[in-house]
Amino acid sequence: MDLTQSPGRQEVLYRFAARKALDDLRKGAPLDETLVEHLGTQPVLTYCREAVAKEDKDLLKDIARNAKEPLPLRRFCLKLLRPFEKDKDVRDCFYELWKTAFDYEIKMEVLWGLLGHADLSAEIYADIVSQFDKANWDQWLPLIVEKLDGEAGEKSQVKELMKIYFNL
Repeated sequence: MDLTQSPGRQEVLYRFAARKALDDLRKGAPLDETLVEHLGTQPVLTYCREAVAKEDKDLLKDIARNAKEPLPLRRFCLKLLRPFEKDKDVRDCFYELWKTAFDYEIKMEVLWGLLGHADLSAEIYADIVSQFDKANWDQWLPLIVEKLDGEAGEKSQVKELMKIYFNL
């Protein structure tokens, strides 16, 4: 079946996958890692966010905090929490993960939520600068390219632009 010819069919499949994934998370059923990676990309992520309820926040935070969970699932849960990033409990979760996570992938997901707060402490800004400096860019630059839906080949171009505009 060629789904590229039918946007209506694609939307039905995206909505079904989003609802099914959220239902499985709520039931504690495991999600396939490959599926999770697709759920965390657009346009499917939008349908997943539409399926999330405020009541899901605690579950999503618990999964995101659990270092034993697969990294793609933790990142997916953090992406689902983004619409709630102004809520104190979600902000506290992002702050906690920023301070305790060792994975750049987790730091990258919570970074965007933290930077949206005007009252972020100078300590956190300094920590962000120290984590995302030139010495570490081989670890975080591919994540930025991925976040912006770029290809891996664009990494060197982004590096050059960052050298010019950010003195890195």
